[in-house]
Amino acid sequence: MKYFLRVFFVFILTIFINFPTNALKSGDVLLKLEKLSSDGVATFKIELPKGWKLAKAPEIVSKSKSKEFKYQENFKKILENKYKTHCKLNKNQKDVLKFDFFVCKDICSVVSKDFVFSPHIPMQNNSVNFFVIMILFGFLGGLLLNVMPCVLPVILLKIRHMNSRATIINSIIGNYLSFTILSLILSLLKMSSETVGWGLHFQNIYFLKFTVIFFFILSLITFGKLHLYWNVNLDKSKIANKTLRDITYSVVVTMVAIPCTAPLLGTAATFAIQESFVNLFSIFMAIATGFSLPYFVALFCKFSFEKIFQNPILNNIIDWGVVITFAWLSWILFRSISPIEIFVICFALLAAMFLFKKRYNSIAILLLASAIFINIPQKNTQDFDQLEKISQLVEQNNTVILNITADWCLSCKYNKLKFKSDQVQTKMNENNVKFVEIDMTKKNDKVMNFIYEHSRAGIPFTIIFGPKNKSGIVLSEIPTISEIVKTIDLVK
Repeated sequence: MKYFLRVFFVFILTIFINFPTNALKSGDVLLKLEKLSSDGVATFKIELPKGWKLAKAPEIVSKSKSKEFKYQENFKKILENKYKTHCKLNKNQKDVLKFDFFVCKDICSVVSKDFVFSPHIPMQNNSVNFFVIMILFGFLGGLLLNVMPCVLPVILLKIRHMNSRATIINSIIGNYLSFTILSLILSLLKMSSETVGWGLHFQNIYFLKFTVIFFFILSLITFGKLHLYWNVNLDKSKIANKTLRDITYSVVVTMVAIPCTAPLLGTAATFAIQESFVNLFSIFMAIATGFSLPYFVALFCKFSFEKIFQNPILNNIIDWGVVITFAWLSWILFRSISPIEIFVICFALLAAMFLFKKRYNSIAILLLASAIFINIPQKNTQDFDQLEKISQLVEQNNTVILNITADWCLSCKYNKLKFKSDQVQTKMNENNVKFVEIDMTKKNDKVMNFIYEHSRAGIPFTIIFGPKNKSGIVLSEIPTISEIVKTIDLVK
């Protein structure tokens, strides 16, 4: 009996030791439509967490039971935890594909994941004509970005400094340099298997700290509270210093403006991010060209921006716009870092201001750089189970509005006002619509993968599910009240 109990105890202990502490969930598996050929063959990219392996080809089923759907249970290993598989489907028909992955680590298990296929996914068409359309979308999206409500105040800050042709040229160079840097960063992140998306650089603490410090110093200079003195021979380096200043200023302002999404820009950005570096770079240069078009007009038409800013009231509005931008960035940053880091940054800003006035510029810059790179890791308290909660609500035949937002996304704040309008609220109450919001201020790969699966590369992102359409209908980046109401009617 004692021998039996010992064997039983060892057996139970072995089970607990070998039982995986973190079971693999559907959200842990990244599934991406890489391309779609002209004859409807879709190639999917599968990525598992490190340590997990795909034991055999995934099982794929068409929930719409399309007659054109064909799958030969194939898969190809690319890297240690990355695979490719392909199937044939009807490229003109919306469908939901169910993937069953047989994955192994310490033990083996089956993980299921749905992929919503839409005929309007940009990456489905690899023709030259479609690429040209995406270039055009990028150009128009970049042009419209100039007049978006959340970007216009930041743009005004930049054009007020354009008091010469050289400054205009430097600003154009800064715009192109900004999108070149963004192209390189996104490509490097893709190569390292990181989740990438439009405007997600605002999830980077170091970038946030840098922009907060930049706009703090700019606010002081704008109100005449700070003058920077450099111990250099200005006679020899005046032009070089001014050029560097103008380009740096343009790069920072452009990066701050990027999270605001304009019509057509989301479609172009989604296509670009999923493509090769050459295509990504080409589309981003098209966005930069559209974004710089007003400056090209001013340059070739010999238009002076100075005439616009002769009104003192407008200048005061812009001055306070700098302060508001600083306050907004500080609010985003302080919600993302620990109290100790907040204290360090505030102390560094005050000390740097004193040092700048005493002309100890090098020490001040070193102090601010130190404040940027001090980072105290925090526990991520985000709810990663929100998507599973939504799936349950949809399966129970509820009408659900999912709105994905972030503190740094001003377009998202603008969209949220529409959901609070009387017309939308009345419609939601009449149809018992559930409203669920997910915050992406901090990095959330699972939510970003969900956005990818629905043909987008960033936020704002709103999708409405209902009994008639459990796959959901994605709204425009900046939907109208009429679009929200009509979509609820379509899915309920």
